[in-house]
Amino acid sequence: LPSGLSASHAEVFGPHVMADLTVTFAAPKVACVLWPAAEAVGELAIADLGFPSRLIEETPGGLHLSTEEEIAPLLPGRDATSHKGRHGHALIVAGSPGKSGAAVLAARAAVRAGAGLVTVAVPEPILSAVDSGSVESMTLGLAAGSVGEIAERAVQQLIAAAEGKRAVALGPGLGQGSETQAAIRAIARALPLPLVLDADGLNAFAGCAASLRERSAPTILTPHSGELARLLETTSAEIEADRLGSVARAAEDTGAVVILKGPRSLIASSGSLGER
Repeated sequence: LPSGLSASHAEVFGPHVMADLTVTFAAPKVACVLWPAAEAVGELAIADLGFPSRLIEETPGGLHLSTEEEIAPLLPGRDATSHKGRHGHALIVAGSPGKSGAAVLAARAAVRAGAGLVTVAVPEPILSAVDSGSVESMTLGLAAGSVGEIAERAVQQLIAAAEGKRAVALGPGLGQGSETQAAIRAIARALPLPLVLDADGLNAFAGCAASLRERSAPTILTPHSGELARLLETTSAEIEADRLGSVARAAEDTGAVVILKGPRSLIASSGSLGER
């Protein structure tokens, strides 16, 4: 480690070396990969000292560093006779006046990630903007309230639209009006599909994170530190001071898989990080 860092902590406690290259042994340490300590590491090299892999795998704490080589084989392949109908249909609920870009970006991302079909459901006032901004996806207009955000009567529209879909993304750019937030909560609880809850979808559950445990299907939350702070009724500074503890608490409270975004995103599910 660069002198002055603590191997098991992402925090920086005082003066320390700013290295160009760090050679660490057997496996990366917490300080090697998590910010702000990782900023002092420079290029990281792992030197094998011949430790049995069992000793590393049995180390308490439940931390695992995912790599490109590990993740890539998990992506499904496609044969020469494949077509869009064999690769799932994603439903995205996003956008509001002034935030149509959130819906467009989410729709494009779903297409790029490999969804065979993508339907993006948006408030009626921005339907044409999203239509022209994401030509690969289909669109569905939703009932809107007085400010153009989705209205509570859109809930039944979305329950019907979810028929035949494989997964739902809910939240980007939807807004934080009281009617909109109530609609988001109702949609999240009613849909029996895997759900990615992001942005204003997360804000709708601020202070009532535990109610997400009522969902019957898998849930993934994708907050940055500010959104997680609102969800857990704390501050961004407290989240950043203990990112590992915060993501573990969120996973326990909600029963969801939680992805805390940042310079090195943290992923936790209930019980996954164990005792640290």
